[in-house]
Amino acid sequence: MSPQDREAIAEAALLFDPADAAARAALAKRFGDAAADADLHDGARAAASEGAALLAGPAQDATFAQRIATLCETILAEPLPQAQPVDRSALEEFLTRAAGDGDELAGLVLGWSHGDGEAQADLRRRFHTLKGDAGMLGLAPLQEVCHAAEDALIGSAPPVDALLAACDWIGIEVAHLAGGPPPQRSEEDVIGLFAEPRRQLGEILVESGAAQPETVAAALLEQARTPGRRIGELLVERGAVHASDVSAALAQQNGGSRTHAATMRVEVDRVDQLSDAVGELGIAFAMLGGSVDRGDRRIATLFGRIERLLRTAQDQADRLRMIPVRPAFLRAERAAREAAARLGRQLEVCMSGAGTELDKAVVEGLADPLLHLVRNAVAHGIEMPGDRGTKDVIGRITLSAVRREGRVEIAVQDDGRGLDRARILAAAAAKGLPQPPAEASDREVWELIFLPGFSTSERVDGISGRGVGLDVVRNAVTDLRGRIRIDSSPGTGTSFTLVLPPTLAAVDGLSLSCGGHRFIVPTSSVRACVRPRQGDLAPAAGHGRLLPHQGRLLPWRPLPDLLGIGAIASKRPQAVVIGSGNRQAALAVDQIIGRSQAILKPVPGLPEIPGIAGASIGSDGRIELVLDPEALLDACDHPTLREAS
Repeated sequence: MSPQDREAIAEAALLFDPADAAARAALAKRFGDAAADADLHDGARAAASEGAALLAGPAQDATFAQRIATLCETILAEPLPQAQPVDRSALEEFLTRAAGDGDELAGLVLGWSHGDGEAQADLRRRFHTLKGDAGMLGLAPLQEVCHAAEDALIGSAPPVDALLAACDWIGIEVAHLAGGPPPQRSEEDVIGLFAEPRRQLGEILVESGAAQPETVAAALLEQARTPGRRIGELLVERGAVHASDVSAALAQQNGGSRTHAATMRVEVDRVDQLSDAVGELGIAFAMLGGSVDRGDRRIATLFGRIERLLRTAQDQADRLRMIPVRPAFLRAERAAREAAARLGRQLEVCMSGAGTELDKAVVEGLADPLLHLVRNAVAHGIEMPGDRGTKDVIGRITLSAVRREGRVEIAVQDDGRGLDRARILAAAAAKGLPQPPAEASDREVWELIFLPGFSTSERVDGISGRGVGLDVVRNAVTDLRGRIRIDSSPGTGTSFTLVLPPTLAAVDGLSLSCGGHRFIVPTSSVRACVRPRQGDLAPAAGHGRLLPHQGRLLPWRPLPDLLGIGAIASKRPQAVVIGSGNRQAALAVDQIIGRSQAILKPVPGLPEIPGIAGASIGSDGRIELVLDPEALLDACDHPTLREAS
């Protein structure tokens, strides 16, 4: 029997449905061919003959499908024939296709462990396909590991560590076949990780409440006296369970299948080129609109329609770049598990909002910061089991993502010991780092941990102690136009929250003019536009001037003062009220022009200015600077600016 014939039988058995006449006929033909294969041993031919005879008749009881599966296993137990030389081009094509399978499979394993019901079916399909491809090419070790992993997917309790080890081995083995170093462990070692007994049918029936433990135990004793009988058959004959209960338990034991949405892979460069082209088209349209008289109703209607189509195209182009944050979360979870194992901690990792979508560049940029944060949480936050006092001995790290006010907040929270203010100050002093004033708030002290070279570890190991980590996190998040917020309570835990834009490509904003420059402030941060009346602005000692707005007194800050670029020219400036959470401030500008969509562009030579997130090209071809509301709100609280305003 050729490897192709073996895989055809395995595929047909995997998808076998006793109620599907076409499926029964197809599998019966496969059995018939196997029964006539003189190269098979007698036991395999006998199993094939029995299977063909069973399939030729009507479907029997609930164990019919299980019996067919057993006969298939007997046939497939036939030793593989000696592998024939493989066309090198076919092998290279396989290696290219399978290059990222190890990491993708590991992501699905972790997704399944977190309750993703679709991940189990995805894993079965992916392992089965990879196993079949490896068998076709005679790659026996890869085929055997995939087969062991596929078998381990039966049931509802995934052996996460064994499956992750198999995924790692698969990734290294594929790279080895392409010319890289071999895996450090053999395929036998990896397969041995799955040696734990599978969940039995009787166990599933008891857990579901369909059968009583003593009834299953009696049936097992009878099965021991009559070899060859199935536990399901015996329970149905005794009237202990209904046939439908056995059928449901078998379905649970053997997993399920689903229909997959049609997808295709596209190179990232092509998506970027499409997004850039749509952005350039939008800029060109805006410039055209500024030079054409729209007094004619037909022209105005046409321009309105084109504008709507361009906005739709831009939205769709942006959506092509959006992917769930889940891959970055899963990679961080693996890092946390590995760190906990090395340091002897007991750890549970929880996730929420993993389906929240971000620009692909943002998700990729998040990978390293999240790794540093979870390793820091394990090394410095989660205590050893004996040191957790009244808390659960198993520590917990929670990864969460949520959209809020046009931004995405990614949080890494642990339930460990929390930040120690005195220890942080002592460590900073010992390393000669700048010291905050004695009356500094906790948040100002927490900022010390982001300084290069800072560490509270007393020794250097593979995870901490080198003073490299959180400064890398701060720099990476800043590069993503984001900010970090820390909340910590002694003995309760610490939370690092990364506040990020959902995309790095486009921003819906409000166009402003001030100090001879043009700016765009994201509309997600705009709370109101006001023009103060004479006498509205009231000076307050230590707070600068304040603007009454909706029952609150907001700090009034001229935008040029915040950016250090000149002064307001207008004698009656307007104000844009920006906010984030409970913080609000009124930014004084010369003129509010109107709404616009900014396509962020790199500007060579543009210096880094706090409060500026990037640059765009306006409808008249001029450069417009995109503001960072979070940084501006921070600047509004600076003592020097409070006095100057």
